[in-house]
Amino acid sequence: MLAWVDRLGLWLLDLGIVTAAWLSLVMIAMMACRQPVRRRAVARAGVVGALSLGPLILVPIGSVEGPGPRPDLLATAVSLFGGQAPPLGLLSRVLTIGYLASVAAGLGWIAIGSLASRRLIRASRPASAWALDEYAGLLSAERQAGRPALLVSRKLGRPVLIGGIRPSIVLPGGWDEVGPGSADRLRMVLRHELAHAEHRDPRFVWLATLVQALWFVVPPAWWIRRRLLLDQEILADDLAAQKLGTPGRAYAASLVSLAVGGRNDPAPVTRPTASTPGARSPHGSPLVLRVAMLLHCPFPIQQSAPAWWRLMMSGAMVVVLLAVSRVSLFDHPAEALPPAMAEAPPEPFHLLELEVSPAAEADPLRLPAHLPESFELSALLRANPADLGQIGIAGYRLGMPTDSPIPSPKTPDDWHRVRLRVEGSTAQLWIDDQPVAAIPDPDGSDRWLTIRPPPGGSLQLRDLILAPSDPTRSADGTA
Repeated sequence: MLAWVDRLGLWLLDLGIVTAAWLSLVMIAMMACRQPVRRRAVARAGVVGALSLGPLILVPIGSVEGPGPRPDLLATAVSLFGGQAPPLGLLSRVLTIGYLASVAAGLGWIAIGSLASRRLIRASRPASAWALDEYAGLLSAERQAGRPALLVSRKLGRPVLIGGIRPSIVLPGGWDEVGPGSADRLRMVLRHELAHAEHRDPRFVWLATLVQALWFVVPPAWWIRRRLLLDQEILADDLAAQKLGTPGRAYAASLVSLAVGGRNDPAPVTRPTASTPGARSPHGSPLVLRVAMLLHCPFPIQQSAPAWWRLMMSGAMVVVLLAVSRVSLFDHPAEALPPAMAEAPPEPFHLLELEVSPAAEADPLRLPAHLPESFELSALLRANPADLGQIGIAGYRLGMPTDSPIPSPKTPDDWHRVRLRVEGSTAQLWIDDQPVAAIPDPDGSDRWLTIRPPPGGSLQLRDLILAPSDPTRSADGTA
């Protein structure tokens, strides 16, 4: 279990660094865009790309290794700590479990919001006939069938657009009744929410919120989501003003009037995934920026980006995403990699001295050295002869010599020379130059160099050398 947590923590760290680099590039690209519609397109592609990085890095295609921990560096660190592993295991496990718990809390919060939105829709009533007539007048004939449903709920203080696949517009109680200025207010709100529905904003809001919950430790994830929500509000305001034929100044005045009225409304305000033309929408878009874009925007706001720009942007982001997904900053455990990527080390692994204390857990000590398909291992081992059969090295137990049923008596302080030769599924073992039955250790690893001390006992090693086997050597280990 702990080994699984260690592997998952390393994979999450690698994926988090790559995702942070991707989102940083997306943020820079958004800053370079002047038009809100282009920033929105880049943000949406960035959100989808961030969610795709996890599966992409698992594709069995060669990756570019970064300056992550290497076996020789970790072996040096082990020797500096007196033969013990650096005290980072507990900290990394705590951080991994804490991060997973935080992500689970964020995903749970999203699930609660989705359930609350569905419950709100089920508890809402259909709008009045007058409101439905006004709503139908805003829609073109071809959009009558797929239009969002129009509902009313007294639990809301501001209008909202809820839902992903089939969104619904939910009005506060009393907004579907005829009154002074109610028709203009209703048309403005409906047109604003219809603009969000036409742009498929709710589903991308949900995806951006999911990225923020998964990578809450990455600041660009927060910035991208906030900027995406603001650009969606700006584009919805502009499209609503165009469709209603209302000048920007008049629409801005109505926006401010609705904002002031929304703040004074005593009804409780919920925050489902939707939009509203209030002072601060459920997404948190500042009113002052939206009004400024309506009144003092120095350029005409585009509702769609040019085709050539969309094509170039899509191609460039796909290329960058694939390139980023091929970068691996750390050496992952070979169990988590395809066999073609778990290659043998180019140089022998040499450890001068190592002391393995009695382990509280059943998992053996794993050293940062890959086991080739065929290899030779030699080391000096200090342990009680009666414990040799319970010691595991490189996936094999050290049994008793086969030539003599009772070995020569030795004290627990004696050193034993161990030599292990593995050729595929065939293994040969010598202890003090005597052949020994090589018994597979079920707790060992077939890809990593593992050492398991005897139960409740310690183990000392010196001059441990692991190297690919030499085909010129004979079966008894001589040249």
